[in-house]
Amino acid sequence: MGLSVAIAGGIVMVTIMLVMLAIPNMVSTIFSIGEVNSISSKVDDSVSKTNINVDAIITKVGSPRVNFTLTNTGSTTLWDYNNFNVLAEYTGAVSGKRTEPLSLWSANPNGQCLGVVPPAGQWCIQSILNDVASPKLINSNEQASIWTTLNENLANSVAVVTVGTDNGVTFTTINNSTSLTYYVLTSNRTNSNPAVGVYVTAFSIPLTANSGNVVEGTLVASTNTGGDAIQVRGRTDNAATNGNCFFSTPIAVVGAPEFDTIQVAAAPLDTAVAAFPFIPINAPIPIKVQCAVKTGPTPGSLFIEFQPEVAGTSTISAGSYIQKSP
Repeated sequence: MGLSVAIAGGIVMVTIMLVMLAIPNMVSTIFSIGEVNSISSKVDDSVSKTNINVDAIITKVGSPRVNFTLTNTGSTTLWDYNNFNVLAEYTGAVSGKRTEPLSLWSANPNGQCLGVVPPAGQWCIQSILNDVASPKLINSNEQASIWTTLNENLANSVAVVTVGTDNGVTFTTINNSTSLTYYVLTSNRTNSNPAVGVYVTAFSIPLTANSGNVVEGTLVASTNTGGDAIQVRGRTDNAATNGNCFFSTPIAVVGAPEFDTIQVAAAPLDTAVAAFPFIPINAPIPIKVQCAVKTGPTPGSLFIEFQPEVAGTSTISAGSYIQKSP
């Protein structure tokens, strides 16, 4: 009897000791589960408050650049750019349709471009609109201008962009519906014709069929003749294409510029601006161009043309640009 009691007591003591030894591990496991649940809750909260939008895609046929605007439409500040995923789906001039992952260009702090185009296969942040609170971070409702460089030139103007944040929230553009085709002069266009009515084409813009087309940009204009002026027009090569071009030309040091709204046609009127008496010889002025045209099944092209008012040489300089939608 005494022996059995002793054995039973020993078993109880051993059981108690085993339970005591197991308690720390059980407590640690309980705390670990609690930590996991807390972290998971924080991640879920961060994801639910993160929302982004990608639009204003700018492309140019024959160029490897695709630029766009990234907007923070959520309440979570975006900052961990190294862990963003950026993909571009496009048709390359060499390999055809492809999807290319792009990495953050880390040459500058916070992935900034600082006005420099990133190397092939990389992206960077050129600017953040109204970046006052928390500079270099994309706060709620702030817009970031993103520059990218692909590994191939674009065969057409269509590009689909996907951006994924560090916590997995993604946005993909659909059919490049917000894409703009970008045209930039790489060399000067000059008109030295002494006869009035002889125009030189600054830009030739292919139009999109069965659609409205918006064409706008800025001409860097100058003349080598004192008191001369540059006159501009929008010409179409298809009679079924109709619309109007609006031109804004500075005509005085102080005061409003001259505004001209002129119908596009095969032989349209021009702005008929008189003289630039306030502009030094060869000093550039900006001539703003805005055209709205509607096309049929055979769209043709829109030509932005210019001539000097009097005998002399007028120039539209390299760097002048036009963008077209769609």
